[in-house]
Amino acid sequence: MLATKTISFNELKQLDCQIPQPVYPRKSKRLDQEGVVVLKVTIGANGHVVAAAVSKSSGFPLLDAAAVDALRVGQCHPYVDGGLPRQVQALQAIAFRLND
Repeated sequence: MLATKTISFNELKQLDCQIPQPVYPRKSKRLDQEGVVVLKVTIGANGHVVAAAVSKSSGFPLLDAAAVDALRVGQCHPYVDGGLPRQVQALQAIAFRLND
């Protein structure tokens, strides 16, 4: 098995990932919390998200958890390298803005 390859954001975009909009926690809205969570996502050779972890916190644990939850159920096209699907990892930012 090949080692996990790190890919760029642009390469990640080419995988046409379907990531659901994260649920904005009600408590976070009530407390006017907003921010950007940067996640390290691992996509298996089959295109399924196999892992998601916070790389840079928004500063709010509820927002961080909501971002991880959304990314974990994502689905992408497999990354193909040399004609073979391969497991990859990349950084993905998810923004929480109250006025969006």
